Amino acid sequence: MVFNEFQVISADSSIVEAEISIENITGTYYVVSPKIVGSVAGPSLPTSDFLIGSLEVKQLGRITFTRGSQLLLFADNSIDISTRRWDLNTQRILTALGGDCVWRIIFGSPFPLSELDKILMIVNLQLDNPLLTVGIDLFKGDILGFINDLPKVIADPEIGPLLQLYGFSGDLGSWFLLYGRAAQVARLLVETLIYPHFGQIVFNAK
Repeated sequence: MVFNEFQVISADSSIVEAEISIENITGTYYVVSPKIVGSVAGPSLPTSDFLIGSLEVKQLGRITFTRGSQLLLFADNSIDISTRRWDLNTQRILTALGGDCVWRIIFGSPFPLSELDKILMIVNLQLDNPLLTVGIDLFKGDILGFINDLPKVIADPEIGPLLQLYGFSGDLGSWFLLYGRAAQVARLLVETLIYPHFGQIVFNAK
């Protein structure tokens, strides 16, 4: 699911310095939650949850461990919409899924990895954000609901300007063209379901 590289730069009896990177080798999104045991430090050390996209390589940079310390990264893309009170992880994954599907339909390409932080920001700002709504539509296979909710995404004050930044004029064009891109969306949905929902990486400075 997630490949990692741990390259030791220097080490002595008390400290290990290493360059760390992680790569999502799947075709879907994961929320990654870091946990630190002992003393671990670095300028790019993640201290809060972050999204990692399909085939994304994330550089964590140079990390300093005291001996016996650990950096644990828990990856989760589980989705549960059995109740109306969805957990935070479900909201994040479905919002990312909705954003990626909208991007593929409008631009014919995946959601830009450089903008993934905005997905978490949108979730924090709006509990029932329109990307979450279209993500739920797609997850349920409700194509009519998706078509009806797509204009709300374009009109959203947080999402609309991001689409315009990448060149969207506000015109969806022909529905024939949009349907022609539906195969990309279907593949993304399938990959969200087939890959493992949980994973863990442990960087251990023994």
